[in-house]
Amino acid sequence: RQQLYPAQLVTRPWPVNMREEDRHFFAKNKEYQLPPSWLLHLRHASVYWDGLVFHGLRLYPETLIVPDPPPHNWRGLLYMHLRMRRVKLPTGPRYLLAHDGWSLNYYHWLVDTMPRLLAVREQLPSFTLLLPAEFTTDYHRQTLQALGITNIEYLQLHTRYVVPDLTVPTSLARIASYNPAVMRELREVLLAAFPRLPHANRGERVYISRARAPRRKVMNEDEVTEYLREQGFAIIYLEEYSFAEQVSIMAGVRYLVSIHGAGLTNMLFMQPGSRVLELQMQDDGTSHYYYTLSADLDIGYYYQFCVPNDASLTVQEADLLVDMAELRRTVTQLLAD
Repeated sequence: RQQLYPAQLVTRPWPVNMREEDRHFFAKNKEYQLPPSWLLHLRHASVYWDGLVFHGLRLYPETLIVPDPPPHNWRGLLYMHLRMRRVKLPTGPRYLLAHDGWSLNYYHWLVDTMPRLLAVREQLPSFTLLLPAEFTTDYHRQTLQALGITNIEYLQLHTRYVVPDLTVPTSLARIASYNPAVMRELREVLLAAFPRLPHANRGERVYISRARAPRRKVMNEDEVTEYLREQGFAIIYLEEYSFAEQVSIMAGVRYLVSIHGAGLTNMLFMQPGSRVLELQMQDDGTSHYYYTLSADLDIGYYYQFCVPNDASLTVQEADLLVDMAELRRTVTQLLAD
């Protein structure tokens, strides 16, 4: 066990347009005790598709998505060990594991897995990376290329892999929190790897629309986009662009507006001092992913709470009705500050 980064206290600014009655929503995330992160060196460990690592019947809790181990389902664990197909990887190569069960997702790949890879960047050429077989999307492939990762062993479902020599960088932070210095370094690395594309320039003001998504959409989208066009915003649908084009577009954006969703992850490619407005449903303060990300990237954060179509739905499911009078006030402040 080797320490990667020490523990530290992260202090964030309040949202730029915060109202006093909303202070409680952001207060629990204004300060964050970042735990230390580690590099685990393991011999003859068992690895599964979802990134869980065992030695015998001992689970390494650091490989859980949330590193507080739940009670073991011993029957299920014994079934995995005794009945699943067993593959022993060759002795000789050094293997690296840096993903978990959520890493297929765009947000979690960029803000959870990529920082772990960046933490061992100097050693990457000497490793063979372990990845699930379906991690072959545009953003998986191109970001791995950006870090110079070419040696990959793909993991199949329902298989237990015995790894003679395994290295695991643990998560650098809890879900929806980050190591600010690493995130800023990641931004610089990716911007350097993906040059600006002349055809992928949508200007300094962009609204990311989820009108084509199956859920979590703006209910009065036509009103919102008409107003934002009047304010000089380009309306974009990220489904139309490759990963490299998204990086290029966002590198030139100074003002970003979007409903809560993975598209806001692309603020990772915006310059320090830029500004983001998130349209979201108010909950108990757990959906703070982009407040914390913008703060840790030195991007000004603005918010507007919106009415959900069904109050029983979660932030991840609800469509939102945007109050147009409030949007006009917020956007005016966003552009003027």
